[in-house]
Amino acid sequence: SYFIPSVNIKSNPQESLEYAIYMIFSSFFKRTTCKSPVYESKLRFNYRETELKTQYKLEEFCEKKAKQIFRCLPAKVADSEVEVFFILREGYYPEIRFVGNDFILRVSGSYHHRDVYDLRAQILSK
Repeated sequence: SYFIPSVNIKSNPQESLEYAIYMIFSSFFKRTTCKSPVYESKLRFNYRETELKTQYKLEEFCEKKAKQIFRCLPAKVADSEVEVFFILREGYYPEIRFVGNDFILRVSGSYHHRDVYDLRAQILSK
């Protein structure tokens, strides 16, 4: 018989927001392939440690923003198969890049304090 101690893990709100952005925005594309699977696993683990109520709030926030953004984009963007990259640079909020054949959608979010988030997106032609 093994004893496994209970561990209380505190989730990182910035990483929870990043995973929610990745998860929700990915659902708007025809198909996504994550090119940073180790980082994606880290974010997913952190997200699962986030309170359920907070997860719902993050998902609602990201879905609302994604709908606003995709409404302004050509339909071919949503019909695309994209590769997803997490770009980490010191001094900047992490950026999630959805790379299609002829475009790059750059999305980054920032957690400010309890239930206050910000999300920025930019689409570039390749």
